[in-house]
Amino acid sequence: MMADHQTTGGYPRIGHIITADFPKLAQRNPGEGFQFKQVSLQEAHKALQAQELHLKQLETGCKLRMGDV
Repeated sequence: MMADHQTTGGYPRIGHIITADFPKLAQRNPGEGFQFKQVSLQEAHKALQAQELHLKQLETGCKLRMGDV
């Protein structure tokens, strides 16, 4: 097929949303803008760990409040 062959890859990625930012992105209104910020893999992992810790603290607080502990 030489130079006339079809493309085999997908579209280029301009950015990637880190897992810890999914909830923030999901809460945005349609048409509301946002900006990408470059972070290292270590920063992304740290943000996810902080989010998981916060959620665990909320879970514990709710259980204490409900008397489930």
